[in-house]
Amino acid sequence: MSLASRTNFVHYSRMKADCLVQFKLMIPAGLKARVEASAQKNRRSLSQEIVRVLEEQFPTPTAHDQEVALSRLLEHLSSYPDSEAVSSIRAKILRKLNSVPPPIPETEFNALLIEALSAVQADRS
Repeated sequence: MSLASRTNFVHYSRMKADCLVQFKLMIPAGLKARVEASAQKNRRSLSQEIVRVLEEQFPTPTAHDQEVALSRLLEHLSSYPDSEAVSSIRAKILRKLNSVPPPIPETEFNALLIEALSAVQADRS
C-alpha cells in the first residue's frame, strides 16, 4: 500500500459527512446527456444536478427514522433466545435510544446494526 493511498484512507475516514468529495464516475453517454440537459434546464451545474437527484433518491435519515429502525430491531431481537451477545446489544440499543438525542451519528447507527447482526449470527451457530 502506497503512502498516498494510506493518507487518503485516513483523510476520508475523518471527514465530516457534509464535506465535498471528488471522485471519478463513469456513466453511459446517453445518461450524461440527459443529466446535462436537465441541469441546463434547471440552471444548475452538472455536479449540482447529480447531487440534487442523489439527495432526492437517498435522503438523510431523520431522527424519527433512526428511532423507528432501532425500535424494530429491538422487537426483532426479542424473538431470539437470550444469549450474552443478544442481551448485550439489546442493552446497548436501549442506552442509545434513551441517552443520545437523535439523530445518532451515521457511523454509530451502522455500527449498532452490524453488531446486532453479528450477535444474531453468533446465536444461530
